[in-house]
Amino acid sequence: MFGLVLIAILGVMGGAIAYIGDKIGTKVGKKKLSLFGLRPKYTSIIVAVTTGILITASPYHPNHCVP
Repeated sequence: MFGLVLIAILGVMGGAIAYIGDKIGTKVGKKKLSLFGLRPKYTSIIVAVTTGILITASPYHPNHCVP
């Protein structure tokens, strides 16, 4: 039972991370921003992937938020 709950949680979190990364990448692409001389299209892809990596790697734990 725990395994199914864990799979469901990971699926929802993965979807949320992908959605947030996509929205940030879209905003960067629409503003025509450029990093390292890259085209805005590739800059938005890099920003979206980096956002997803940073959100996933962030040290969030529910017990740390409880006073």
